[in-house]
Amino acid sequence: MRRAPPGIYHVSCKGEATWAAFAHAAAARLGAPARFAEVASADLAAPAARPADCRFDHGALARAGCDAMPQWRVGLDGFVAERRGGGGDPGRGTLPTR
Repeated sequence: MRRAPPGIYHVSCKGEATWAAFAHAAAARLGAPARFAEVASADLAAPAARPADCRFDHGALARAGCDAMPQWRVGLDGFVAERRGGGGDPGRGTLPTR
């Protein structure tokens, strides 16, 4: 990877998803029921106001030639496959197979 100029970079996988959509996708890939309720950010009574749209902008990474992250679904699939296969950080364990 190229060396980027110093600064603050938002690094995440590409694509858009709500936390609920991500949780649904993770549960589906694990073969687990989605045992949660979707809650709007406005209903959380968080101590700080949350923006209605808080997507990361990868523009600075792209301009620096460092925007190499995969789509989030691809990243999630890779993570699940790695955990099931026992790869990755041995201190984190592995996911059970179903």
